[in-house]
Amino acid sequence: QRQMCIRDSIWAVPIFGFVYFREQSIAKKQAEEALAVHREHLEQLVTRRTAELSTANEQLQQEIAERMRAESSAEQCAVGMSHLHEISLLLNTTLEPAETCRLITSQAVALLECSAAGLFRLQADGRAALGVASQGMVASGVDGMRLQVAGNETLQQLVSGIDPLVVDDVRSDPRIPRGMWKRYPMRALLGTTVRGTGELRGILFLVESTRTRCWQATEIKILQNFANRAGIAWENAYFHKQLEWAAALEERQRIAAEMHDGLAQTISMLALRNDQASEMVENRRLKPALDELSQIQDIISVAGSDLRRSIASLHENPRLPCSLQEALEELLNGDN
Repeated sequence: QRQMCIRDSIWAVPIFGFVYFREQSIAKKQAEEALAVHREHLEQLVTRRTAELSTANEQLQQEIAERMRAESSAEQCAVGMSHLHEISLLLNTTLEPAETCRLITSQAVALLECSAAGLFRLQADGRAALGVASQGMVASGVDGMRLQVAGNETLQQLVSGIDPLVVDDVRSDPRIPRGMWKRYPMRALLGTTVRGTGELRGILFLVESTRTRCWQATEIKILQNFANRAGIAWENAYFHKQLEWAAALEERQRIAAEMHDGLAQTISMLALRNDQASEMVENRRLKPALDELSQIQDIISVAGSDLRRSIASLHENPRLPCSLQEALEELLNGDN
């Protein structure tokens, strides 16, 4: 029996060892499987987190780029507005319409740094526009050039004020006739209306002669602001010219009235008295005829003095208007 127990003990050791190693192997495999699942979960977490960080980084880069563009646009607008103020002061330095138009085109070229500019005055009926000034154009520029607005859908939309005319490449834009960019060197075109305080005065075109150009929204806005200020300056010059014409017409009417009331009546009276003197000579009444001729000579001398005084007054600066009371006081002081 003792031997049987020893024999069983000897057989039990390897059996227990096999069972132990079997259980350890199963536990190790389960641990490895659990570790693999955990590792896969961690990898998924890392991948998802990396994707989130990448997305956040892209959004941050986009926000930075947008902010930089906004800052650049704001800076460009600030510079443009400052330049616009200087240009407005320059445009108001003259009241000659031709000089004002020349300044509008030259300053538009400098403002947006383009090749050329052309200014067209819209006719009263709105059917056509005539070129009045240009800068950087070939030969005689646009002076005297006629744009037919009626029947041209592109120009009609521009004149209506709906949108500016923006053409990045004239050769690929069907709105620009081929003959136009063949005759006048241009690759890009930007057009806007020029308005005064109450009405449309004309059209301003900016041209790039040798290269295409993508016109930015800030540039279009700056040009429109410039065109509004230019329109007011142009209108002021036009009204000033109208006032000059009205003043000249009023002066001509005044001179005509003075000549009618003074010189014309004097000449009529001289003709009448000369006829009387002639009749006296025919009737051999020589002494009364000589007296009449002497009086005629005195009248002629007085009329000549009055005429010279009137002509001299035209060369003097006009007096400032004054009230009746001031005029009477001046007259009384002069008499004293």
